[in-house]
Amino acid sequence: MSLLQETIFYIWLLPVVAQIVLPLGMFLIWSIKQVSIIQFRKSTVSKSIAANELHRSGSAT
Repeated sequence: MSLLQETIFYIWLLPVVAQIVLPLGMFLIWSIKQVSIIQFRKSTVSKSIAANELHRSGSAT
């Protein structure tokens, strides 16, 4: 009887675990993706800003 009770308990616990683990996993994947996008965009944007400043300073003189 103990094995049946444990089985029922774990089956009952599956939706609870899924509602906690799946959103946390999705959030973790999304946050890693956002951090990587920000890191790559930062270097590209800084190069673009530097090029614009160089172009503006050259045309102003």
